[in-house]
Amino acid sequence: MFADADKGSNQFIEIIEKLGTELFGDKNKGKLVFIFVNPVTMQVILSHLGIVSLKTNSKKINASIIEELTGIENYDAKDEQIEELIGKIHYSNYPTMKNNIRLLSSDYKKVPSTNFMRFLDYFESDDVSWIDDIINQITKID
Repeated sequence: MFADADKGSNQFIEIIEKLGTELFGDKNKGKLVFIFVNPVTMQVILSHLGIVSLKTNSKKINASIIEELTGIENYDAKDEQIEELIGKIHYSNYPTMKNNIRLLSSDYKKVPSTNFMRFLDYFESDDVSWIDDIINQITKID
């Protein structure tokens, strides 16, 4: 699952714990399958294009940063703006994104932060035992 951490809010924690409880019988197990970005997923998207440190999920506040990196003026998530922005994401800038998100904290309470790099390392590994490790942890009855 991929979600915005909403500044590490209690609501975000409640959602993860509720999913952990409902899906795996333990509130602490939800975090094993949750990819988060704090404050907003736009952090990862823009990280393909440069070093970014978003402090808010406000489109209005982030619009100048988006324009600086993409040339898209007055970004407010209109369909054509989203299409133009996503059109700037390519395999060739994937390494840039990885390098840039490595600079971020992985503590969901910090802004900006994400644990996405942990999952990218898993997804790119030839060793798939991490999947079994997660399955074992979420199915283990304490």
